[in-house]
Amino acid sequence: MTNTSRPPNRSLQALVAETGCAYEAIARTVNAVGAEAGLYLHYTRPSVAQWMNGARPRDPVPAFLAEALSRRLGRPVMVSDIGMAPPGDGTGIGLAGDLDPAAALADLGSTMRRRTLITTGAYSLAAAWALPDWQEIAERGTLTARAAGPRIGAGDVAAVQAMTRMFTQVDDMHGSGAVRDTALAYLTNEVAADLKADATDAVRRDLHRAASTLAYLVGWYHWDSEQHPAAQRLYTLALRLAASADDGPAYATVLRGMSVQAGSLHHHNTAVHLAEQAVTAAGGITASPLHRAFVLASLATATGGVRNRRAALRHLAETEHALERADQAPGPSGGFHAASLEHTAALTHRALGDLKTATAAMDRSNRARPTHERTHRAVSSGILAEMLLDLGRLDEACQAWTTLLDEHANVRCGRADSAVALMRARLRPHARMPATAALLQRSGTGSQGRTANGP
Repeated sequence: MTNTSRPPNRSLQALVAETGCAYEAIARTVNAVGAEAGLYLHYTRPSVAQWMNGARPRDPVPAFLAEALSRRLGRPVMVSDIGMAPPGDGTGIGLAGDLDPAAALADLGSTMRRRTLITTGAYSLAAAWALPDWQEIAERGTLTARAAGPRIGAGDVAAVQAMTRMFTQVDDMHGSGAVRDTALAYLTNEVAADLKADATDAVRRDLHRAASTLAYLVGWYHWDSEQHPAAQRLYTLALRLAASADDGPAYATVLRGMSVQAGSLHHHNTAVHLAEQAVTAAGGITASPLHRAFVLASLATATGGVRNRRAALRHLAETEHALERADQAPGPSGGFHAASLEHTAALTHRALGDLKTATAAMDRSNRARPTHERTHRAVSSGILAEMLLDLGRLDEACQAWTTLLDEHANVRCGRADSAVALMRARLRPHARMPATAALLQRSGTGSQGRTANGP
């Protein structure tokens, strides 16, 4: 029922009218934004009508509604714009020049302690388009002034780098879920304290660069755990840190991760935009070959996502050429190697609708994948199995899903969990086949397609 004691929400009414969409379509978009934050909502036409008549849904739904309208209108819409928050109360995502990285980290740590980082907010498509390109950042000179207090040196920077390498190794072997919270705590406590300390300009710049790499990885861990609002917030913080370090390649690495995230959420035009920015920030053809391959890979898959076949195949060839010229020593963003290239080729060809080429590439990727990269192999095996099943090759799909379950037993990873859940859904129509029944049984699902948690 409409609450007649509240005045109609004229701001919201005007924005909904501007979209030209039916109330039901607005409700579906709100539900989709909520799903990206891990909340499964069921709003319908009457809900939108109630909001327009003055009702305010409980948090974080106003943020979801603002983001839904942003996507419908193709421009940023803040919570304050829809009449559900004080003026100036926006998404909290951006590269505001008046907020230095140390302050942003302190705020992030406070949010984490309140346990609200994951449970509030929405992935913001508008914020992804509002990020400044590298040329704008390079002209700012954003390295913050020295602070009064304890003095740090090169050894403190080396400690951050060593911890980052350790977190990466644990992630590879045991999944992002095994290291995500520990890495986040280290970032918002020890690293945040270092950023507030006094140091020479050279040490401060190196520290900001190291902190950017770590913040990017922690963002990646949250993306891998399918915690998208938190991942975007951490990525944006990593961009601030890279800007403070005046480090274009680090900025490019983060934009690359943001492009992958956008593509995974089916925001393909945004993925292309971010990947193009990443290539520019990396230095274009002057970038180191390995980093150029790493960044170009995201542009290949993103252009595949918008079905631009000519551009996608060109970028894929450029990625391969850069990798052929590269020193294979792992960089700060991790290793990009032959298995990574084949994985990129598989995703690109899959997006272009060529499943036969895509399955061959993903199979080669899995065979070339280093043994310790269990998480990557688990997720890739799930994707391979889906494509094989789409091609009618059920037995081969079951073999790939067997690899998924083998690796899934050893990793904690949201994407791997989702791959197992999708396996169950895809195999239920074939539950009477012996190989399929064995997989369902092994994954905790019987022939009736039920688990301990229900259907």
